[in-house]
Amino acid sequence: MHALLGDSARFLGLARFQGRLWDCGAFPGVTDSSRKTDVVRGELYELLPHDRAAVLTRLDRYEGDGFARAEREVLLEDGGSCVAFLYLFLGSTRSARRIASGDYVAELCR
Repeated sequence: MHALLGDSARFLGLARFQGRLWDCGAFPGVTDSSRKTDVVRGELYELLPHDRAAVLTRLDRYEGDGFARAEREVLLEDGGSCVAFLYLFLGSTRSARRIASGDYVAELCR
């Protein structure tokens, strides 16, 4: 989704949250999890105030009805935490393959 962010976001670093990552075929999906050992890893960006609403609109449109924007606590590499937006997968994961590492990019490079 880097192209949708353009120059309207600042990279803050790598982060993780308590959830499960799924390979849904053409795209990844994340769901909440109550298990502390379930972790999804990704990048954290700060949306710049002047473009925030427009960027969120573009991201919502891109994700479509199969995902819902949600606020979740994320943990940063430096040990800090913050609340961030992420997109939860709303579809069935019955036929999806779970990515236990929680890292979609690493899974693609295997």
